[in-house]
Amino acid sequence: MSGVSCVHALVINSLFLVPVYPVQGAVMKKLDEHVLKITKEIVAKFIEVGRVSPTTFDEVFKSVFKSVKEAVLAYGSEEKEES
Repeated sequence: MSGVSCVHALVINSLFLVPVYPVQGAVMKKLDEHVLKITKEIVAKFIEVGRVSPTTFDEVFKSVFKSVKEAVLAYGSEEKEES
């Protein structure tokens, strides 16, 4: 998938908007909301350029969501290791 650096930039920008709550479940819920918004924007761009059709939407959306979430979680684990 081309444009991976764009995905990482969106994810990193979104991470700074995630408020830190004392409860881990609340952080994950908010994180999932941000990942969902990023995924929506990416898939919307794919639709605009004709790379996603109604028949492939479900598969593409799930794949992009998974990729974005993995990138966010990997970024978070890198941050913890540096601390």
